Amino acid sequence: MHKVRRLVEGGVLLSFLFACAAGGQVAHSFTPLGELPGGAFSSRASGVSANGRVIVGRSNNGAEVAVVWMLGESGWVGPVMLPSLAAGATAEARACDNAATTAFGDANNASGFRQPVSWCITPACPSPIPMPYPAMGYSGVVYSCSADGGVACGEFLENQIGFPPPLPITRAFRWTPDGGMVSLGTIPGVVAGPGHQTIARACSSDGSVIVGNANDAMFANRPWRWTEAGGMVDISAAEWSGIARGVSPDGHTVVGSFTEFGLSKPFLWSADGGRTDLEIPPGFDSGGSFAVTDGGRRAVGLCLFGGSGNTAMLWNAGAPAISIRAALLNGGVSMSLWHLQSATAMSDDGTVIVGFGINPDGQQEAWVATIPMPCAADFDGNGTREVGDIFAFLAAWFAGDPAAYAFGGTPGVPAIFAFLTAWFAGCP
Repeated sequence: MHKVRRLVEGGVLLSFLFACAAGGQVAHSFTPLGELPGGAFSSRASGVSANGRVIVGRSNNGAEVAVVWMLGESGWVGPVMLPSLAAGATAEARACDNAATTAFGDANNASGFRQPVSWCITPACPSPIPMPYPAMGYSGVVYSCSADGGVACGEFLENQIGFPPPLPITRAFRWTPDGGMVSLGTIPGVVAGPGHQTIARACSSDGSVIVGNANDAMFANRPWRWTEAGGMVDISAAEWSGIARGVSPDGHTVVGSFTEFGLSKPFLWSADGGRTDLEIPPGFDSGGSFAVTDGGRRAVGLCLFGGSGNTAMLWNAGAPAISIRAALLNGGVSMSLWHLQSATAMSDDGTVIVGFGINPDGQQEAWVATIPMPCAADFDGNGTREVGDIFAFLAAWFAGDPAAYAFGGTPGVPAIFAFLTAWFAGCP
């Protein structure tokens, strides 16, 4: 029986009044990120560095182009355009490293095909750097990279020989500077043929764990987790259809969406706890999660109703799902007429969240929000650190809830000692 993560908190605001972030309490904040001059007003934040100081995405200056924002002493600076492969061609940056030296994504070439590329951010390069394909590869994209930029992952298309020309195979890849782009194969027991898809969507902070989705023999989507030692493993065990869209910095927790009665539903998965269905609040019927912190303490994504009305969503372990807009309002931030459509990415510590939405003028605009993590010692979310939190933690630990079983980043008994350490340290 799949568990449904449900709020047991007495008041939503309380889960945001405390923060246990290193270096002191983090304040709530919301920053619209603007757009490039020229063309239609449009921007989107697609990725954020692990340390939360670099954001990448796209904007419009007459064409959809890749952009970067960087956190300076007085706030966010940008967007700054990254060069395209061909004049007027589309490009989007989707991932970046902590040092603000390299971004990854895709840029259309002169033939109109997407090309996986990297960009030099500081110092800037005059053009993007194409990432060479394996044999027969011809179109692709990078979705994610490690914190140091030494590993990237994504997809490319592989040509097939025949007449009439068969459909290409979509291959998941892992890229390193020394090894280049290497196909990860597909899930066990499946022979990839024309039209088959295997896609790598996210990697852990050190690049050792990659997650994504692949077609099985009947072309149903199966979520997978890859390691060099274990290869590609179907985390659904062929029991449910879904897509793994994000992975925690330590690689232990996976989030994404699964299909139920034709609707996409958000999930959280760990090897110890299996799949946990994330709550879909009243007024929505579907959704998906795109990013998660270690131990599943926080996940972000979106919910929607009837295939439209996207709303950026926040899931804190042990607390009710809440829209990011509502979380910011609860934290004292004025949101005017903003509608936040999707949270696309999050820093490793979970406090910096990026995405896109509709601004008060009715235009799509990128944004960045800072939302403190709930106090780890207040495990039952009632706003008070008390003995009951220990019992709530132990109940969750024995039930295999990833928020408890992997507390502190090390699954098993060490998680108990990590929580007790946090409990005795108290809340700010």
